[in-house]
Amino acid sequence: MSRPVSRGQKLFVAIAIVIGLVARLSGIIADEARVFQQFPTEDGYFMLAIARNLAIGEGFSVAGGAMPTNGTQPLTTLIWSIPFAIAGGDRLLGVRLVLVLELLGSGVAAYLVYRLAKKVLAARASATAIGAVAAAIWFLSPIAVQHSMNTLETGYNALMALAVAYVFVEAGGPERTPWSWSRCIPVGVLLGAAFWIRNDGVFLILSACLTYVITGIPFGPRAAMQRFGRAIVFGLTSIVVASPWLLYNYREFGHIMPVSGRAESLTRHAGGNLSDLPPVLVEYLFGLVPIPQRFEEQTPIVLLTAVIAIAVVLYVGPRLWRRGTKMERTLLVFVGIYGVGLSVFYGFAFGAGWFMSRYLFPLGGFFVIPFAAGAIVAARRVPGPVAMVAGAVFVTAMAGVNLRTYRAGKSHAHFQVIDWAQRNVPEPMWIGAVQTGTLNFFHDRTINLDGKVNIDAYEALIGHRKGRYVASGTIEMLMDWAGMVRWLEMPIIDANFRELVHDPELNLGVIERRDQLRLDQRLEPDHRLRALLQERYEAALEGELPATARARMQLGLCQLERITGDHDAALAWADKALAALEPLGGDEVDSLRARAYILRAHSQRVTRDRTAATASYDEAIPLLTRIAEKNTAARLDLLEALYGRAEARRLEGDVAGAETALTEASRLARTPREKAVASLALGDLSRDANDGTAAQQHYEASYRLRKQLPDSSPSKARDLALVETRLGRLLWNTDAERSRALVRRGVERREAAAPEHGRWRASTADVLLLGEAVATTTTATVGAIP
Repeated sequence: MSRPVSRGQKLFVAIAIVIGLVARLSGIIADEARVFQQFPTEDGYFMLAIARNLAIGEGFSVAGGAMPTNGTQPLTTLIWSIPFAIAGGDRLLGVRLVLVLELLGSGVAAYLVYRLAKKVLAARASATAIGAVAAAIWFLSPIAVQHSMNTLETGYNALMALAVAYVFVEAGGPERTPWSWSRCIPVGVLLGAAFWIRNDGVFLILSACLTYVITGIPFGPRAAMQRFGRAIVFGLTSIVVASPWLLYNYREFGHIMPVSGRAESLTRHAGGNLSDLPPVLVEYLFGLVPIPQRFEEQTPIVLLTAVIAIAVVLYVGPRLWRRGTKMERTLLVFVGIYGVGLSVFYGFAFGAGWFMSRYLFPLGGFFVIPFAAGAIVAARRVPGPVAMVAGAVFVTAMAGVNLRTYRAGKSHAHFQVIDWAQRNVPEPMWIGAVQTGTLNFFHDRTINLDGKVNIDAYEALIGHRKGRYVASGTIEMLMDWAGMVRWLEMPIIDANFRELVHDPELNLGVIERRDQLRLDQRLEPDHRLRALLQERYEAALEGELPATARARMQLGLCQLERITGDHDAALAWADKALAALEPLGGDEVDSLRARAYILRAHSQRVTRDRTAATASYDEAIPLLTRIAEKNTAARLDLLEALYGRAEARRLEGDVAGAETALTEASRLARTPREKAVASLALGDLSRDANDGTAAQQHYEASYRLRKQLPDSSPSKARDLALVETRLGRLLWNTDAERSRALVRRGVERREAAAPEHGRWRASTADVLLLGEAVATTTTATVGAIP
């Protein structure tokens, strides 16, 4: 007969439940900043973004519906889509309603802890008290509060594990009589639903099947075989239930595993997470009491918790088995297999060990039962006041940790990125980042780069071409934590992007595409000159002109449109110039025709039409090669075309083609600056191909040549800054002292010339060079300049 719950135990349970409820409500009934930041995690925002897209008719997708994905756990995502559908896609209301569902799920999970303990311990006098105290401890725990409210599937996964265990034990697992065949089907459906909640539900399915067979062995071979047959039925049923998601993954993404799991596994190395296991297991074995994070990774704490965990398994486990009833032993087998499966997989074969607490969270609902039982037994062996004080200290400590979580409820680790993006990035602009869960939720046009929800990025990662993927795509800015600027170590990123913000204190890094740094931003004072030139060009084109003069002015307008960033208009003017030159021949015409192809290729490259850009460069190069030896202007144009082709080929992944173009450019180089530019480009290509030795040789050569430039050269400081930063980043891991010195010197040079956002300050020489380059294309225009 069950012993009634004492007044002290009831008081403990009531206080714990109230504190757990208040802790969860504090992030729901709150202002916007707290709702968005207290509980939702970075990965939680992935699920929220996908759920919102589902609700507004975009399917399983990210990037505002532009990018299909399977990088989520499907059932919880479908459930989360209901609040967003009710909210009409409103982000704030949708997140509030999701958190309400999390709260309800937490309550159900706590109730299942209570019911499971009461059922399994039915033969014990304190079954009801143990169940109530265990449920209260679980609901109160700061670990449970965080994991059951993180807007991921974590809380529902724990709920499902408890439900499977409850149904499994409730169905009479230790009894001699096997289940009826008809009962196997709903159990299989439940197990299949567990897989839909989270893919590691396979360990839950495995533990259910094995436990059901093992508990039949004491009844003889015939009973074991009967159970084996039924295990096959509910196991196969679970596979049938799971198959729609598996088929969808394979058909749409080429693999049954979601891209999130495949991308996460890229961080693994055999046994790499073993040191993360002991602290988490001890936390769960001892009442879900958190170990301070700053201690968890310290070697003495890891060793101590490992010893404690092993001692509990080797000492407490056998004692529980010897003294346990059949029902208790069944649950021990079930939890043992499930726990070993999760621990081995996440400890040995998976990455992201920093999420170990989240991965093993379902075990906490089981481990808290023997902990509560031990606490109740210990309380009976000490005077009443001592037990009450111990209970009060425990509750107060857990309440204090929950209070600390509340105080930090507006300091989400990723919102500095959101704040900067909302102030500085227009909605149509595409952003790239490694950590894009939160960013993607608030800025639709966000491209994930670690492959968690982006199959293209995942394939780029495994193909070792992530830099090329970014450079050849539509991304205009990269922003994330401060370490984002280290992407500039990749030469293809360094060639196409520049540092905009690097704030370690705020933990923010932003780099922008160089194409965004248009000449009108550099030469802001020169708008009047450009407007005057454009007016004169257009006026002259209205009259009768020779074809070559007409083509020159059309190319001048093409250049002006490129400067202002209207590349569609620039392409149109280049095509008009080519049409004007089509019936003509001769060296002068070939030079103009080649120039038109080069300008067209530049605009095509900026608009990401890489194949067309390569084709345009290939049209220009033969025209210029024939006349380059006897015409300096043609030789310079040929160099420009070769560099352009090399960059376009590199973006397409044709390293050999890029190297051929750069080698030819190096042969054509005459002046020290031209040779320095060629050496720098070859160094970039070598670094992109992971040939650090060749890259360093080319960079050193470029550095020596640039230092030979006269101090009066207007570009010497800029050229030196460029090679210093690239050489410094190359040496980051091999010669740290020289690396720091080079990068520091390069940054100082750059900042001296460009104090605002790392942009070059316009100089009088720049303005005059621009005016000369454009104006001298026609005598009429030169005469119009004051």
